[in-house]
Amino acid sequence: MYTQPRMGWIIFVTWWRYPRMVVWCLFVTLSWTLIRLPFAHVYFLPSVVEFLPGFVWVPLSGIYAGPAGVVGIFMGTLLGDVAMGMWDGMTGFRCLAFTLSSLYAMVLWPADRNHPSGSDRPPAFAWSGTSFLRFLLLGIPICLTASAWISLGGSLHRLYPFVYLVGLNSMNNLLFYVLIAPAAFWLLSVEWAPRYGSWREVMDVDAPYGHSSWGRNVFIWSGAIAACFLGFLFSAVVYDVWPSSTAWMGRHTGAWVTAPVILSLLAQILGLAISNDDRTDREPQPINRVGAFYIPPIKKG
Repeated sequence: MYTQPRMGWIIFVTWWRYPRMVVWCLFVTLSWTLIRLPFAHVYFLPSVVEFLPGFVWVPLSGIYAGPAGVVGIFMGTLLGDVAMGMWDGMTGFRCLAFTLSSLYAMVLWPADRNHPSGSDRPPAFAWSGTSFLRFLLLGIPICLTASAWISLGGSLHRLYPFVYLVGLNSMNNLLFYVLIAPAAFWLLSVEWAPRYGSWREVMDVDAPYGHSSWGRNVFIWSGAIAACFLGFLFSAVVYDVWPSSTAWMGRHTGAWVTAPVILSLLAQILGLAISNDDRTDREPQPINRVGAFYIPPIKKG
């Protein structure tokens, strides 16, 4: 009888041993590149604020494909920047924005809590009103995190004020997230999960739930909100720059804005490190497994 191991960061070293995870990584890489490519020359602000209707694919890749999805988003961002002719100083910040957003969605999403008897997959990956509302709520820290990283890059490169960039980025991410999330989440929950399972099933990972998971939630949520709020606050108070202020290329704010934003974003990463705990309070559940592929249990009767 094979039992589920506990989750740890070692999964980012071992995921490539599973053929299905490798396929998913290549699929996410290609799909994320193709999602961005049609809007290669459509911007709110050139090279800084993309017109990005498909942002919802970033958290969905982390939720359903796990570490393969996170790596796929990273490689897709690099490949997309090359294909779109956007390889510049902002590429690193875009990689951080999208990769970390996918990673945070992966660790924030519940795995198999309240697993019903006889169910073939964790209920959190199935379509339900509760799961969808949870996914909408998850969009707040994910969208704000991506906005903060890209806006920080634009501010450090002295392109535009942080508060101006974070307003446009947040509007773009949140608007399209809310508009496209219902269809995208339904498609993956109804079509993807029943057929192919989730990354936890493929890798047989059982995530613990305890005070450590709440610690991760607090760090990720508070870091995302603090980065945007403190950047806005110091821009207004110290530099008298508001979202409605006239912005032009080269106008920027100084260290009083970038320092608290950087510290807030680093706090998110630090929270992942210090709140990671592999302890579990319940016995691991048996799972049928052949090679690297999950085999649903055969129902009697």
